[in-house]
Amino acid sequence: MADKERPLMIRHTDGRSYTLAEYQAILAPLYAEKKDILRRCIAGLNSYAAGLAVTGRESELQELRKFVVEAAAFWVLNGDDSKNGYWTIKAEYEGAFDQAVAAARSTEQAPILSREAQGSILSGLELYSKEMTDSGGMERWVRQCDALAEQLREEWAVPEARMGGLTYR
Repeated sequence: MADKERPLMIRHTDGRSYTLAEYQAILAPLYAEKKDILRRCIAGLNSYAAGLAVTGRESELQELRKFVVEAAAFWVLNGDDSKNGYWTIKAEYEGAFDQAVAAARSTEQAPILSREAQGSILSGLELYSKEMTDSGGMERWVRQCDALAEQLREEWAVPEARMGGLTYR
């Protein structure tokens, strides 16, 4: 068989070799779980943004909105990896963010973030930071993500030792 006809093989750390399709099938549940962690994180950040809107912290909203869109795009959370995918992600996630903020403004109330929701946000930020670090060349975004996580830990009085409750393997 010529080299062009030989399927791409990936050697796993366990010594086994897999075709690209086999390896993708193995990783699919792991990535689905990671995306779920990030979806919960972003949902929590939208609720947090609603709280910012009603507590006089409007100046923080635009940066947080941009962060949410970038995180959703990094993970392709809507599944649209086409050439226009970023724009559909941007519209979808900006829309959800804006809706949460508008609802809080109109009622002058924001959802209360439970400890569980806070943990979901922090776990998602930790995962996002790790994945960007592993990707390389994303230091600016890693710093931004880590700074947000630190700010939230301080606001919520969550010690860093409580982190690490990630469910991905």
